Amino acid sequence: MNEVSKNAVPFPAEADSDQELKKTNQFKETMKRLLKNKGAIVGLIFIILLIILMIFAEQIAPYNYAQQDYTAIFQKPSLKHPFGTDELGRDVLSRIIVGSRLSLRMGLLSVAIAATLGIIFGSIAGYYGGAVDNALMRFLDIYQSIPGTIFCVALAAVLGPGMNNTIIAVGVTSMAGYARLIRASIMQVREMEYIEAARSINAKDSRILLKHIIPNAISPLIVSITMSIGACMLIAASLSFIGLGAQPPLPEWGAMLSAGRSQMRERGYLVIFPGLAIMMSVLAFNLLGDGLRDALDPRLRN
Repeated sequence: MNEVSKNAVPFPAEADSDQELKKTNQFKETMKRLLKNKGAIVGLIFIILLIILMIFAEQIAPYNYAQQDYTAIFQKPSLKHPFGTDELGRDVLSRIIVGSRLSLRMGLLSVAIAATLGIIFGSIAGYYGGAVDNALMRFLDIYQSIPGTIFCVALAAVLGPGMNNTIIAVGVTSMAGYARLIRASIMQVREMEYIEAARSINAKDSRILLKHIIPNAISPLIVSITMSIGACMLIAASLSFIGLGAQPPLPEWGAMLSAGRSQMRERGYLVIFPGLAIMMSVLAFNLLGDGLRDALDPRLRN
């Protein structure tokens, strides 16, 4: 009787409970390792502040970002206007605060588009292999042979200036890296025993991919997504700088840099503060991405 009880297969409810407990423990261990990384904590705190600015921008900003005051044109930083004013007398600090919503939105949505497309292409190629894999990988080879910046600028120019078109252009041109990353992870996972067990009971390919393979192959992608948000924000700001991104009077950080470049020598604050906002945001996401990589990579665990 004891031997039977030892070798008995657990009920599905028990197996699910054990799996949930294991995932919870893994999450706790990952968070412990992440919280030990000081750089990641600094990045996370800044990102949380950025999200708060994004949500409560109008309430936090001291002035309306579009409010013009022709008696206060090109005022230098002061107590009334901590970051100064621009050529129309608009408060630069208020415009940067409201601009956080636009810049972060462009970064998040463009990465969401890129990751979604990459997961679709990479999952199909990695799971089926063979001719399907060859066809998709050769397509990505051609796709990546075009210089990324030129491709992004060309696509944004074809779609036309505007924030939504910039998001699409950045997302579409950034998806190849995600596709290759998820393909490599899936090729490692697809030969595992639990995948063979799922195939043996005639589980559908879609179910195997969505329920078993992708969740277990997604960890490297999480790190890549975190680090890519800052990079996509930088690309979007670059497109706005050359006039293909957010259009005036929207206070997107790249557009603010473009508007202030003609006054760079006499009134450097017009480019210093938006530039610092971009730099610190990109740095924060990179620090958090590094911390997540160290926390999730079993080879880097102590």
